[in-house]
Amino acid sequence: MSEDKRPKIKGQAEMLGRPDDRNINRSLEFRNDEDISKELNIGLYDHDNAISYYFENIIRPSVVEDGNVIQVPIIYGSPERWKSVRKDYYYRDQKGKIQVPLIMYRRTSVEKDRNLTNKLDGNNPRNFSTLQKKYSPRNNYDQFSILNGIAPQKEFRHVVVPDYVKLSYECIIWTDYVEHMNKIVEAVNYAEGSYWGVPEQFKFMATIDNFQTTNETQAGSERTVKTTFNLTIKGYLVPDALQKDLAKQNIKKSYSMSRLKWGAEVDQDKVDQVLGIETDKGHASTGAGSTSKGSKIVTNSIVFSYLATNIEKIANTVTSTTATFNNTSFKQAPIYSGLPVTSVTDFRFFVNGQFLDTAAIVSWTEVGSNVVLTIDDNITGWEMESDYVVVAIGKFES
Repeated sequence: MSEDKRPKIKGQAEMLGRPDDRNINRSLEFRNDEDISKELNIGLYDHDNAISYYFENIIRPSVVEDGNVIQVPIIYGSPERWKSVRKDYYYRDQKGKIQVPLIMYRRTSVEKDRNLTNKLDGNNPRNFSTLQKKYSPRNNYDQFSILNGIAPQKEFRHVVVPDYVKLSYECIIWTDYVEHMNKIVEAVNYAEGSYWGVPEQFKFMATIDNFQTTNETQAGSERTVKTTFNLTIKGYLVPDALQKDLAKQNIKKSYSMSRLKWGAEVDQDKVDQVLGIETDKGHASTGAGSTSKGSKIVTNSIVFSYLATNIEKIANTVTSTTATFNNTSFKQAPIYSGLPVTSVTDFRFFVNGQFLDTAAIVSWTEVGSNVVLTIDDNITGWEMESDYVVVAIGKFES
């Protein structure tokens, strides 16, 4: 069958710039069908809602008229409402009645705040914030877990760094009397300079620089008192956009380790053969005189002591290509064990906390009472300096 040479049509994901599903690391994917936490996104509406909530529930402006307390309504100035206000100097309801007292606000501009951190690249954001979730279904911790050395498992959420912005709002207050206006302005002025928003959700710093009060008197109508002021909100945006999904495709959440278990794995049959252990009818006997029924158990403590050795040493002297560990030597495998001679493969090396690949190691030998590590700077692409911290972990003599 001949090969199909027709041009291939790109899939929808590829055309939209999203990575192909075949390139996703499945080991970093977690189930979210039972996750009650929704994806984080903060939009302009959240900032508008924060102002409305703060006026209605925290400041709660009110006036007293004829012995009655009247709560001042707060409405958002849609384009139609704002145009009507600019034309008539006050706001009327559907029946043409002037609405007093009243507070109206609208968003006028959104300015980028570049003095704070940012996402670095909108098409490939790699700057994240990590948040710890306090409670998780996987965080089961009881007395049984303590006995088995299991620690509580922490759940972490990874969120892209938002765009920090300054939002400007134009606000107008209408009242019948200057006395009423004074009370409202005093309350609003006292609340500025704090964080406005819904408790347990998002809050934003709000500032007001000045208030301008005027008396409006139109022919054939009643006098109204009007105060205008500009409100500035320092907010942040995490849009529900394609770039955000690209950034979080594999790191939406992660979990901490609940248990660390260290051990050594050996071929039991090979060890038995080397040590000369004979098994006959389910009865194993060792040269040391210890026996076990129904299984093979090696009691040679010297062999297992060697296998479990994992000692950390720090180099005493460092040059551009060598690191010297003073007064130490390799721990050699017992002669009768049949284990290979201790070599560079029994060690791990770190330079200033960075793992050193064995491909860059020229030699790892004992020189007198010291052990010397030599590296190839052509492979690493850099040279060591005298203040570098070189660590070796492996089978050293204690």
